[in-house]
Amino acid sequence: MSASTILPSNKLHECSVCGTMFQFLKHLRMHYHQNPPDRPHVCGQCGRAFGTPSDLETHQRDHARERPHLCSHCGKTFIQKGNMNEHEEMHRLYKL
Repeated sequence: MSASTILPSNKLHECSVCGTMFQFLKHLRMHYHQNPPDRPHVCGQCGRAFGTPSDLETHQRDHARERPHLCSHCGKTFIQKGNMNEHEEMHRLYKL
């Protein structure tokens, strides 16, 4: 392990994707691991990164407890329409 990953220095290490500054190189490396450059859309609430704006938007609904998709059979709510469609298919299969 190099000294720059252990000892504090006056030099800050900057993320080339989002510009976040880190005192320790190991923290920058952890940041890259959690937020790879191919996932540039970062949640401001928890720091999780996503590849598309729509994936980030779906994730943020979870933080807000938004569940806008309602099953017409039982009233259960879902964050994603696709999950609701799968759930409703179970109702249709059960009736057969």
